[in-house]
Amino acid sequence: MIRKLAVFYLLLPMTAATAAETVLEVGPAFMFRRPGIGMAAVWTERVGGWDVGMMFVSPQHLHGQKLAANAGLRLARSVRCGRAELGLGLGYWAHSSDSFGHRQVFELTAGWHVSSRVALRFRHYSNAGQATPNVGQNMVTASWSFQ
Repeated sequence: MIRKLAVFYLLLPMTAATAAETVLEVGPAFMFRRPGIGMAAVWTERVGGWDVGMMFVSPQHLHGQKLAANAGLRLARSVRCGRAELGLGLGYWAHSSDSFGHRQVFELTAGWHVSSRVALRFRHYSNAGQATPNVGQNMVTASWSFQ
């Protein structure tokens, strides 16, 4: 019974929303303390404070090795207060990577809205120490949103 109530509580904001907002982001992808910068792209459908979408990173270098391009799915909860935005979520990458050890990752997001449609965001994907390596994948993106 408690599980059913929890699922209902989590899905309620999605059903109450009247319109989804589409957010497209692009920017550099990198790992802290490690060389190699790639490109990142994120597509999000935002419905009632929930973000559902996909992410992509181009090939990068880590410890002299070339990491292949990777894509994944994401689900996050974001909260906006004025121009600031914070988010926490889960991700699932198509391939495990030397940057975060396995496919399941956590997502932390911090953003600043320049206008009602344009924002800058920092995203960090990590396995939160559940596996090694745990270098993490970072993105700094500029986004454009529309309905």
